[in-house]
Amino acid sequence: KAGAISTLISHGALYLVCERDGAVVGFAKMGPYDDHSHYYDGIGEATVYVARDARRAGAGRALLSSLAEAAHGRGKHKLTAKVMAQNAGSIALFEACDFRVVGTHHRHGELAGEWLDVVVLERSL
Repeated sequence: KAGAISTLISHGALYLVCERDGAVVGFAKMGPYDDHSHYYDGIGEATVYVARDARRAGAGRALLSSLAEAAHGRGKHKLTAKVMAQNAGSIALFEACDFRVVGTHHRHGELAGEWLDVVVLERSL
């Protein structure tokens, strides 16, 4: 897995980690919005994960804020994110970090054999 992440980083992906007491408790990454269309080069797609026992302690906000700053530093002008519609906590986190909901992809993501709606969010940088 580390080799795959190294390859992504070498192709422009951005990865950040959050540590607490020497252990990684979360990560955020920015990848390309669309690998095949150069006219989307100024847009990145954000992903964040925080371990269950580390949630609601500021790690997610810190990661998303740092990711936005680093993305802007790399010349991005917007970040997008996609979150399963039933994940109210993640949607609230993104909204607290200045992302706004711009739409919903219906039956767009599969989880445990079920097709679920996916909320699309964006943040201008």
